[in-house]
Amino acid sequence: MRALQPSPVQIQGRIPNGDSLWSRTFGGPSNERCFTSIIGTDSNFYMAGDARSYGAGDKDVWLVAVSPAGDSLWSRIFGDQHDEECRAIQQAPDGGFFIIGTKGMDGTDE
Repeated sequence: MRALQPSPVQIQGRIPNGDSLWSRTFGGPSNERCFTSIIGTDSNFYMAGDARSYGAGDKDVWLVAVSPAGDSLWSRIFGDQHDEECRAIQQAPDGGFFIIGTKGMDGTDE
């Protein structure tokens, strides 16, 4: 089995003609992945997936909030000793989030 190389998540802000406004990298010393993202009702950008650098298990749900200027607002990890990952997020009417994903109860992601 090949070891995972550190892999952060990168996001970029661009104007309509494609020119870059900013570029940011998020993550830690291990492998993080973004599977889904939304723009919230507050105009912030929310990305979600899984993180191996943080949390209680091999991979846990990772939710990151970024301002329209590309500044990190907050980052949250959700999970336990099992593997969890987020595949979709949706904003709730109260401003919170619905997180949809998988949880491996027996060492699998099913």
